[in-house]
Amino acid sequence: MKNLVVKSEDKIVQDVCQLLDSRSVVGVKKYKTTLEQNNTDNFLQHALEEALDLALYLQKLISLKDEGAEHVIEFENLDTKEKEFWVGKLSSLKAEYQNIKIINIKNL
Repeated sequence: MKNLVVKSEDKIVQDVCQLLDSRSVVGVKKYKTTLEQNNTDNFLQHALEEALDLALYLQKLISLKDEGAEHVIEFENLDTKEKEFWVGKLSSLKAEYQNIKIINIKNL
């Protein structure tokens, strides 16, 4: 796989590109094919299901923030790039949502 070069100076864009690259690596390992090579899946159905999951996750986080409930996050089975990304994001998550408690990051 080629090295990822992001031309944008925007840190958010860089972070998203890094996440996309990490997800691609995970997908190739799991499914033994690239998205480019896969022409058999129902991508519209997959996209709808992922969008619905996202809506649920967002609503859950909104309700936790509104309720002031403690939310526990536990990470495991992350590849190296994902670990580096999430370790860098944990402090900003904790600063924005004081009710989020990070209890464990496995395999670091």
